[in-house]
Amino acid sequence: MPGWATDGQAVVTGPGDQYRGPLILDGAGGLLVPWIETSRDAGDIYLQRVTASGVRAPGWPTGGVPVSTSYDDQLDESIASDGAGGAFVAWDRNPTVVAGVGAAYLHHVLGS
Repeated sequence: MPGWATDGQAVVTGPGDQYRGPLILDGAGGLLVPWIETSRDAGDIYLQRVTASGVRAPGWPTGGVPVSTSYDDQLDESIASDGAGGAFVAWDRNPTVVAGVGAAYLHHVLGS
């Protein structure tokens, strides 16, 4: 495909580990790629939007959009397109950090 590197496109690069979540169509011809990253903090969630030509969508930062950068670990992210280039992202918070009480969260990231 024109625009795509032979060995694939890097969505994010940097020190530490990134754990990719499920990919989804963004509803505007591209993809949304969530990941959990352990290099910036303890298990933070980020999201990147990639166009059909394999480049970062205009207006989206190189390091992705921070979805949750709470002091504790975010786990088991799920994602659904909002149909307009953005997404709804859900995740669990590590219950051992919050006095043994689990919590579920949802965030809406706009396509712009």
